[in-house]
Amino acid sequence: MNPDHTFFTLLRAGLWGHDFSPAPDTDISAVTKELRAHAIANLAADTLAQADPENRLIYAQSAAKSYRHWYNLMQVQQDCIRALDSAQIPCCVLKGAAAGIYYPQPLNRNMGDIDLLVLPKDIDRAAELLLESGCKLLDDRNPRHTILTKNKIHIEVHRQFATRNRLDRAEMLDDLLFSALAQTSRQQIEGFEFTMLPPAENGFVLMEHINSHMASGLGLRQIIDWMYYVHQELDDNSWQNVLCPVLSAAGLKKLAVTVTRMCQIYLGLREDITWCQEADDALCHKLMAHTLSQGNFGRKQEHTIHRTVQVLNVLDSNLTFFQLLHRHGCYNWKAVGKHPWLKPFAWIYQLCRYIRKAFRNG
Repeated sequence: MNPDHTFFTLLRAGLWGHDFSPAPDTDISAVTKELRAHAIANLAADTLAQADPENRLIYAQSAAKSYRHWYNLMQVQQDCIRALDSAQIPCCVLKGAAAGIYYPQPLNRNMGDIDLLVLPKDIDRAAELLLESGCKLLDDRNPRHTILTKNKIHIEVHRQFATRNRLDRAEMLDDLLFSALAQTSRQQIEGFEFTMLPPAENGFVLMEHINSHMASGLGLRQIIDWMYYVHQELDDNSWQNVLCPVLSAAGLKKLAVTVTRMCQIYLGLREDITWCQEADDALCHKLMAHTLSQGNFGRKQEHTIHRTVQVLNVLDSNLTFFQLLHRHGCYNWKAVGKHPWLKPFAWIYQLCRYIRKAFRNG
């Protein structure tokens, strides 16, 4: 996990526009495979092309395919927001473009689905309007969101966002986001308009997203979203006076401090951001090992149960092993949302989930 390892050196060059000179024995294909596992190959496409000119066309073709998806998604997103605006339904984009706006080249951020937040009272009307505008319904049974599709793009319209493993905390945090819907701003990337939350609430969304994937597939894409946000929005003053109180109330302060310091150690985040210096560097190394073992949304899944529980337990040291199982079982077991009486058995579901993964991965 040496931060000067070829993978991190090349990635830092791509992230910040630094020069990269590979050693003669550098295995560029292995580095490329790792970047793709985390859905961040585009961020280093130019660096890869310079380091491996024989395969320059392959990197260009891969980037072009990603760009086509990016433009398609942004067009669908703009259409959805305009449909909701026409009915005066407050909404905003979560993650996605609201994270990509902090990137030096937003086009290079790999895009997945569209996540929109609306007030719970507006969810049915919002879904109806989107269906009228050409979307198709995929799933309206999830307690957190309704899933639609248009032009092969998935759209999740959220009535809830925060992780539901602690209901009191989740309700408090969702109320924070709903209140901020009255203070959204109109932004633009490459000519596409969208609405996003104010900086503090947007930062909370990015950190809560990392938190929600700690046990189910945390990748470097989520980490880099946070890093670019910190680079632009979260100097020492903003941290202390704006975001720290919110993350402390949510139980996410230690995770935020650890992730940010990890970005300094491995990914080249500037060192004049000092509010993360209290982090335990040994824990930063463990968290990076955990992240690399999973890939984007658990794409790699090579991690052991021991490593996962070890990292999660250090980040939330007040929980026992079975409390951790219960917390993540409540999040992963969709039936709990429909049948709350199942909640006491969530730890059993999560334990079985880990056992299945262990057998599947040998």
